[in-house]
Amino acid sequence: IIDDGADLIVTAHKNYPQFFEEGGCVIACQEETTTGIHRFESMDKAGALKSVLYAVNDASCKNQFDNELGTGQGIVAAIYGMHVLFAGKTVVVAGFGHCSSGMALRARGLGARVIVTEVDPVQALKAAFTGYEVGKMNEVIGKADMIFTATGCNNIVFSENIPKLKEGVILANLGHFDVEIVAKDLYAAAGDKVRTIRPNVEELILPNGNKVYLLAAGRLANLALSEGHPAEVMDMSFGLQSLMAEYITKNRANLQNKSGMFKVPEEINNDVAYTKLAAMGITIDKLTEEQYRYTHDFEEGT
Repeated sequence: IIDDGADLIVTAHKNYPQFFEEGGCVIACQEETTTGIHRFESMDKAGALKSVLYAVNDASCKNQFDNELGTGQGIVAAIYGMHVLFAGKTVVVAGFGHCSSGMALRARGLGARVIVTEVDPVQALKAAFTGYEVGKMNEVIGKADMIFTATGCNNIVFSENIPKLKEGVILANLGHFDVEIVAKDLYAAAGDKVRTIRPNVEELILPNGNKVYLLAAGRLANLALSEGHPAEVMDMSFGLQSLMAEYITKNRANLQNKSGMFKVPEEINNDVAYTKLAAMGITIDKLTEEQYRYTHDFEEGT
């Protein structure tokens, strides 16, 4: 089963458990997204994951390109039709993983003042050392001209901090469902003061009179308002999925009656990278036999 967000595989586990029993039709599963991987890690810890699950999202040819570059550029695609200038704006980016760090980089490159919010101390430290201001969402939300979320978590912009939103703020989720920017809380706050001002862009008037602009009803703005991630990065993600499907088929005998999370084999990740380089007309060096021996000999050192 090839999945994007874990919904298909989780549903199969719940409704068709026989698929994962001995003699069942499922050999193994593959997951495309960070959010999906988090769900499967929880399933695995709980003993509920009944098949082998390959974390395609965790392969570097996926998360360093599709996530960082594709989602990063997605902030531009999401508000392209809003006729808004990034330069001089305060942009709050929720999270500093692969997706959100790419978003922060693109916003800063376009002249915005970027503030990052995080719950992971290491990622927060990384954001600070990269030169971003780092703070708590409830403390910085009122400064934001734009808020972009890509956390894979819920309640980032929700009932408790919605009253702090400033006039004219643009709200865009690029990472998960409509629970990061909690759409139902925004609609509840605005009541009947909601109008569509252009496709997939709603103006909501809050009780304090401030107008805020919600993209794609809190769902994936870069997909709803644009064409999604460019083919130049999606080909690598789909290449990994395709080669993993072939790998699973060829190794089905070794995967039967097993379960748990597994990484994409390094040779498959490298195969995708070499293929992409070739398509771009790029050649790179290879280790000589002597260099290979040196880098793999534990007796060599400083």
